[in-house]
Amino acid sequence: MARSDDKLARAAHIKRHTLGTSNEISLSVLDAARNKLDAGQERQGGSGRLPRPSFSLPRPSFGVSLPRKAPKEKSRAEGLHGRSSGSHGAWSARVAEQPGVRSSASTGLPVESFTGASGEISRRKRLRRVAAFAAAGVAVVAVVAAVGSAGAWWAARTQSQTQGAAQLQDAFAYLAEADESLAAFDESYNQVFGDGGLPSLRSAAPSRGALVAEPEDAQTADRLERLSLTPSPEAMEAASAALQASGVQVEMALSQLQDNDDREAASQVSASLTRKQEMLSAAGALQLSAAGAAAALSDAVQGWNALVEADELARSAVSALGGASEDQIRESSEQGSAAIVRFQEAQTLLAQAAQAYPVCSLDAVQDYVQLRLQALDQAQASNQALLDGDTEAAVEHNDRYNELDAQAAEDAQNLPTSMESHILQVFLDDAAAACQAYEQARVQAAASDAFIRDYLGTSQ
Repeated sequence: MARSDDKLARAAHIKRHTLGTSNEISLSVLDAARNKLDAGQERQGGSGRLPRPSFSLPRPSFGVSLPRKAPKEKSRAEGLHGRSSGSHGAWSARVAEQPGVRSSASTGLPVESFTGASGEISRRKRLRRVAAFAAAGVAVVAVVAAVGSAGAWWAARTQSQTQGAAQLQDAFAYLAEADESLAAFDESYNQVFGDGGLPSLRSAAPSRGALVAEPEDAQTADRLERLSLTPSPEAMEAASAALQASGVQVEMALSQLQDNDDREAASQVSASLTRKQEMLSAAGALQLSAAGAAAALSDAVQGWNALVEADELARSAVSALGGASEDQIRESSEQGSAAIVRFQEAQTLLAQAAQAYPVCSLDAVQDYVQLRLQALDQAQASNQALLDGDTEAAVEHNDRYNELDAQAAEDAQNLPTSMESHILQVFLDDAAAACQAYEQARVQAAASDAFIRDYLGTSQ
């Protein structure tokens, strides 16, 4: 019974499907052992095969005792190590080939290899370490890339700021170059249009038949000439080119500068040079007008004075005809000829003045001179007729003289009292628009220049 109980105890751990671990035996092994036992009993004259219940070991019939013989143990051993080894050998070998599994030294059945499991654990640890290192590497690369990108951005920003600052300095230099010419013009401008510049314009009402000579004001002519030539045309062209160059530099600077203060300074430079280009444009118009006025002023005054002198000679010639003597007639003719010469000189000078300053019309004065010349021609013809004894012709020429002289006296009412005042008034009217544009642009440029001086830390 002890043997039977031991078998039952082992049967409690029987499993149909097993990997052949050290404490488990498959049913196929037990069937082989039982078949061996049955064959031995038949050879000994046993009375038939014992019934085999499912999932249990064979039990002896009542009244029959199973002999405990060594051959039976041997038969069990053979079944376990002989017959079973053939059916499980290949399977065990295949299992033994799997990683982490080895065969039992006693049974030949595969058993789990703790060495293999430990290797698997080590392999997985290595994989986790590699993954951790890889993740750390990726993080480091990402950080380095981010830092590198930020560094590249900062380097590019710094380089751009440096280039923009250099371009802004170039814009300042070109602007200062243009300022030299503008400062020179501004000085001459104030001498003409500032307080105490041009003399007060005379506006006395003209008197009939009385023309007054006027001294030539050299100071006024000099101021107008200085305005027309300061700065020189070459300097004005250079200033315009400098402003254009400054504009190119400031545009490039604005595309490079990163600092807000620098960008604002560049914007003020752009505004300043725009206004100074307007100043140069207005200055060019003023110089052209001043050049014409300066050139016309001297000729017009000289022509006017010649006209006044010729008028006096013409009146003296008429006065000399108080009597009808031949000497008086000849004296009148001589004075008349002198008057004609002076009228012709006046006519030439006035024509030159009108050509030098076309905007200033001298038509009234020129028409007057021409009318006086025609009158004098009639007076001279009358005197010659008297000398020739042709009284009828003398009277006819004298009547014509009186008509032309009366017309000239009437036209004299429309003559200016001063050629200088006349030309300066025309100049002021002609320059009014340019002066307004110049002064307005100068005020706006001064505001931008004040910001630039503060930015540069200068007081000039």
